[in-house]
Amino acid sequence: WYKATSAGGNLQLDSFIPALFLLLIASLAFTVITFRRKMTAKFLEDRMAGEELWVEVFAWLAENGRKLYCLGVRELARVEAMFTSKSSEFVIRHWRARDYMNDSKWITNWLGNGAYCIILCWAAFKLLQSRLGMVESFSSGDCLILI
Repeated sequence: WYKATSAGGNLQLDSFIPALFLLLIASLAFTVITFRRKMTAKFLEDRMAGEELWVEVFAWLAENGRKLYCLGVRELARVEAMFTSKSSEFVIRHWRARDYMNDSKWITNWLGNGAYCIILCWAAFKLLQSRLGMVESFSSGDCLILI
């Protein structure tokens, strides 16, 4: 683009392909992240609610630890089942929130890396066409700037 405008040459449409592709990928990534933000907040709030329930049971157990020695077998089994159920509920909510957040990060990384690979291939083919004489005004320096 700079070469064509400064040398008085014609501006070709295919010189804007990398910029248009980057704008497309950036807008797609922004849209995906925006839509996933509400679900991320929902999963994190659900995780906090599960953590709060687990901490309540754990705090009760820590506060009444010495009193638990006088409980019978059935009562101890019930307390243990209650703590186990709250722990498993919290762990499931925690895993769901963690996996969703990691997926959001994974999507943006793949979109960025994919855009880089496509622009790299486009620049390599454009350089090959230039060296074969099919396209003018594309040098190895232009390819290096794109990379």
